Amino acid sequence: MFRPSFFRAGACVCLLFLVSSSFALNIDSYQIAAEKADDAVHLALFIYVSNNESKPVDSVLLSIPPDSTVLSVSDFYGSLGYGKSGSSLKISFPNPIVQDARRLILVELSSSSVLSSKGDFSEYMLIFDPPRDIPEFEHTFKLPGSDKGSVQFVSPQAEVFSKDNSVLVRWALPLKAGVPQPFIVRFSDSRFDPVPFLFVIFLFILAFFAYRLSGRYLSSIKKSKLIDSLKILNERERVVVEEVVKKNGVSQSELQWKFGYTKASMSKIVSKLVFREILIKRKHGKSNLLYPGKRLSDG
Repeated sequence: MFRPSFFRAGACVCLLFLVSSSFALNIDSYQIAAEKADDAVHLALFIYVSNNESKPVDSVLLSIPPDSTVLSVSDFYGSLGYGKSGSSLKISFPNPIVQDARRLILVELSSSSVLSSKGDFSEYMLIFDPPRDIPEFEHTFKLPGSDKGSVQFVSPQAEVFSKDNSVLVRWALPLKAGVPQPFIVRFSDSRFDPVPFLFVIFLFILAFFAYRLSGRYLSSIKKSKLIDSLKILNERERVVVEEVVKKNGVSQSELQWKFGYTKASMSKIVSKLVFREILIKRKHGKSNLLYPGKRLSDG
């Protein structure tokens, strides 16, 4: 039976909750948008609170992962002052929240402790322990990539879907005060390792050139054997045939110039070779080119 990692000793526990010394603030709704970014997670907290007491509230404490880097803290009035000490983040309101007022607080964090590597998969885990009931709680975890199959395990049950080339895991549920709720996503590491790909490409290129070279080598051996098999050729005929086989398309005048034969001698040699089907003439533009004939092709 699977036992989630938050039951193990030494597991990473990250508690996020909003409190005030007088508990004057109600948590009307709480949203967490978490997004994996390299080896850390970017967390955006959207917290709607309301003051049910007559005394204005000018500060609150937010418990965050100890390794968190605070990126921004604001409400609709603008940026808020804050001070971080360990896992506590104190937020100060220049404009206090008065009785019956409702306020949206936005906090952006970056944390690597909520993300861990488990060998062939990675795990995102956040445990939320609210001091008050939260009737409307939503938590979204976003992974780069569009393959939903990369998500191996989710707890508690959640909606998993693809959107804008990303995979999203979305929980929406009410939370009870004092009841810790773990949120876990296990997923395969989608980071691309180029080494195996480059190795395959290298093997492909190596095989291609080996094939080409072996083909040329075997072809040259075959042609040499074909020429050797024509015992009736004299030396002058042999060099002509070898040149035609080598270039596979050469003019009579080019052969004449290369070997220094007279036009009459060259014409006589070519005529004999064509008659014996050792060479063949093919029309090429306004001239004829010589190619290996039937006897060479048949081997």
